[in-house]
Amino acid sequence: MPGPVGVGDVPSDCGLWIGELSSGAVTQISSNTDPPCDREYNPHWSPDGSQFTYWRYPYEEGQPTGTGVFVMNADGTGERRLTDPAMVAGEPDWSPDGEWIVFDTYPLHEFQCCQVSNLYRMHPDGSGMEPLTHYVTDDLRATQPRYTPDGAWIVFTAATRFTRGLWAIPAAGGEPIILTAANVYTHGTWQPAPATS
Repeated sequence: MPGPVGVGDVPSDCGLWIGELSSGAVTQISSNTDPPCDREYNPHWSPDGSQFTYWRYPYEEGQPTGTGVFVMNADGTGERRLTDPAMVAGEPDWSPDGEWIVFDTYPLHEFQCCQVSNLYRMHPDGSGMEPLTHYVTDDLRATQPRYTPDGAWIVFTAATRFTRGLWAIPAAGGEPIILTAANVYTHGTWQPAPATS
């Protein structure tokens, strides 16, 4: 989860924290305190719980630079950047089988307009990167990807300058299908199958 917020619009620490439900204990595992500090977003656990992936919006000399997708061990060690700053990558999610991380370019959270956004996937070590969508204008942007529980599909937000809709694409790429009419629908998440006894 994101770190605590400080005074005004500047957080006191933009690090990541882990909370334990059973005890209520909270442990800080990363720290960014130099204002305006690097922003770390949307951590998602690996299926085995040993790592998580997230994205960061770093700052240099007070100015934002290219975003990036990272992985880190659950104890806060072994942080690795997986994407080049020039990609302006973010909003990653881990596949249920642990083999892939899907992400987008120019994350909608920070880039609301006028950027080209596509989906990519890569292995958790950054190898095997491949595009899943191939949009070349901002008329339609693919953002906010999330794997379905069976790993067969990726739900994403299809964004135009005026609408947001939920679409889905096969996990290895292909023709997307439309799940909702164009309106303002974002951050789609597929419900897991109910447990059976």
